[in-house]
This record gives sequence, structure tokens and C-alpha cells, in this order.
Amino acid sequence: MKQDLKNSLLYKEWQKKQKNRKKKDFRHLGVIGLMSISLFSLIGISEASTNNENIEKAKTKVVIEATAPTTENTLLIETLKDKEPEVATVKEEIVVPKVEVKEEVKPVEPVEQPKVVVEQKKEEVTPVPVATPTPAPVKTSEPKGFVYNSQVPMPQEHQAYLYKLSQERGLDFKKTLATVQHESSFDADVISSTNDYGYFQINRVNHAHLSNTLNVSNNALDPFININMGTYMLGDLYDHFKEKGLQGEALDIAVWGSYNRGLGGYQKYGAPTQYVEGMKEAIQEVNAYFQ
Repeated sequence: MKQDLKNSLLYKEWQKKQKNRKKKDFRHLGVIGLMSISLFSLIGISEASTNNENIEKAKTKVVIEATAPTTENTLLIETLKDKEPEVATVKEEIVVPKVEVKEEVKPVEPVEQPKVVVEQKKEEVTPVPVATPTPAPVKTSEPKGFVYNSQVPMPQEHQAYLYKLSQERGLDFKKTLATVQHESSFDADVISSTNDYGYFQINRVNHAHLSNTLNVSNNALDPFININMGTYMLGDLYDHFKEKGLQGEALDIAVWGSYNRGLGGYQKYGAPTQYVEGMKEAIQEVNAYFQ
């Protein structure tokens, strides 16, 4: 009976302790609830922050250590402040609507340009006479008094043309043949080392002048043009020295010296003796052709 009573008392004491424990547990749960509300409030504030500033995030760690039935539970609250709160980055995508601008293009009306009338003055142009080169003569009827000499090493048509021009320019035909003999030995195609051309060995410096003066082509190797140029130069020199009063052998020497050296060279240095002697020998050879 005593044992039952003892057990009954123990049981009542145990029930009492259980009630007290439950009260403490309810108080603990109340504290935990309040702490949870505070924690959620702090987390909500940090998540709702939109200003990219560093806000300390409070985290509360509630640790409940359960012990033996006779030991009261201890509530440990640690406040961790060592970690920085994570700041949410809000990306806002801005959509710009496309606006089509239609520009109305007005057609450009053509502008009428003023008509400019330019009066052209008619200038009277005086025609300039153009010199027509005299073509090289062709074989025609022989000049009056000409007798072809086969002993002279020159074609008949060349002899006839030389005879004709000698008569027209007041030259002695045989002396003219002697000039050709002495200058080129009757070679119409010869060019000397000093640029003297053809029968009369006309120097190149005189070609253009003689071509313009005689109105013939500038081709001193053409036999007819060469004969024309040579007889013109000899006739001009004879006329020049005849006006000076020279005649006979003196006239011949002055002409031959000027033909060889040029008029200026002859006036400065006189007649070249060797050339004059060569002309005298050429005259003798030519005279022999006619015996």
C-alpha cells in the first residue's frame, strides 16, 4: 500500500514536471516565433532594397540544445554580421518602339534656263598662198644646142638638165661639169664625211635654205634637185663677184674659193690654193671629153 502511494506521488510529481516543461517549451516557442518574425522582416527588407547600397544582413541563428528531461533547454542566439548581404541586380530591358518616318518627296519642277544667244563674229580669213614644191623634172625634149656626150660619166637626162640650167643661169657648161668632176667624180649618191651630198657636194647646213629658196623638196640626193641647188649657188656667186668688177680667171678663182670655203671664209682667208689647182685639172679632163 505504501508502495502504491509512493508510486502515486512520484507519478504526480512527474506530471507536474511535465507541465512545467511544457510551459517552458511554449515560452521557448514564443521566443523562437518572435525571432523568426524579426528574421523574416530583416530578410524581406534586404530583398526589397533597390538602391545597390551595401546593407548589412542580419541573420539570426537559433540553436536549441535539448538536454535530459531534468535540464532546461538553453536558447542560444548568434547574430552573424560578418557576411555582406547579397544585392540583387535588377536588369531592366527597355524596348524602344520603331517609329517609321515617311518623308514625302515632292517632285522638283524643272527650272527653265535662260537662253543665251552668242553672236559669232565672222572673221575674214585671207588665204595664205602655199608654195608647191617643184617636182623633179622628168626626161623631156633636150634643150636647144645640147649634144649628149657619152664620154662624160653622167646619164644623158642629167647632162641635159645641167646644160639647160647652166644656160639659164649664165654658167659655162664645161666649167660646171668640171665642178661636178672635182667635187664628186660624177657620183650622184656620194655623201662625204663632212656631210656633203651628191653631184655638187652640197653641205647639209645649206639644204633647208636652198629647198625653201628654190621651192623644191629637201632631198639633196635627188640628182635633179642636187643639180638645181649646185647651179643656183654657182650662178649666185658669179653674179656677186661680177658686181665687184671681177672677170676672167680672177672671177673663176673667187667663185671656186667661195664655193669651197663659203663667202665668209673666202673673204677672211682667200681662195684655197689646192682647191683651185684641182679645179684647173678637172677642166682639162672635161675638155678632153669633147675632143
